[in-house]
Amino acid sequence: MSSARCCGLVSLTLMLTAYLYYTVWILVMPLVDETHAMQSYFPDRMWSIYTTTLLAYCQIAFMFTFVGIVLIKD
Repeated sequence: MSSARCCGLVSLTLMLTAYLYYTVWILVMPLVDETHAMQSYFPDRMWSIYTTTLLAYCQIAFMFTFVGIVLIKD
């Protein structure tokens, strides 16, 4: 297996795991009883808003930085 293919597989696996965790955290856990043991594996739902906002800001900053670097080099 080539290095790029291996990196792609690892990236895909990590992203799929993160997506499934976030989906369960946001869509399923509000329906589960607060005293259920599964609740201990997930932080409070308020952190989902903070996490999503932070990731969006980082993505926007990365895009502007990338475009800026490309414009400077050109």
